[in-house]
Amino acid sequence: MTRSVFRNMPMWFILVAIAVFVLLTVNFFYLNTAVNMIALTILNVANAIRLWKAERSVAIVLLIAGVACGLYLIKYLLN
Repeated sequence: MTRSVFRNMPMWFILVAIAVFVLLTVNFFYLNTAVNMIALTILNVANAIRLWKAERSVAIVLLIAGVACGLYLIKYLLN
């Protein structure tokens, strides 16, 4: 079961996902909203890049959500 799930994912996406999950786990103890937004934006954009060839419309929606999260993050950090 797990082999078939990981077989369809590229190695770079698995490494990015592991890095984001480690970042979110460490942030669980510090509770910083900006770190959560950065981690989820990175994962969102990586997922959009991964889906670009197979499901382009979903990838475009994910990229738009990533840009919106990035803009909100910039607004949050400037205040």
